Amino acid sequence: MTETFKACAVIPVYDHERAVGRVVAELARNALPIILVDDGSGASCARELQCLASSTPGVTLLRLPVNRGKGAAVTAGLTAAQEAGCTHALQVDAD
Repeated sequence: MTETFKACAVIPVYDHERAVGRVVAELARNALPIILVDDGSGASCARELQCLASSTPGVTLLRLPVNRGKGAAVTAGLTAAQEAGCTHALQVDAD
């Protein structure tokens, strides 16, 4: 049995509230599901990420309670992608 190809983008984010919106907009233009991983960002970035997740179709927000570093954020995002049934994930920086 052949597995169906299903890709997504994983974006680890730590206090990049000024840049992440542009990155999300560009990826969303291609109808690619997006998993934003908030790596313990401050309140300003957390608000921006919540706004993006609630206003952009196909965007999922995963929050880590404290900053664990980019590697941990990417790993959390890839795990979430696999749990969502994605077969492939593109990791994109938030800035």
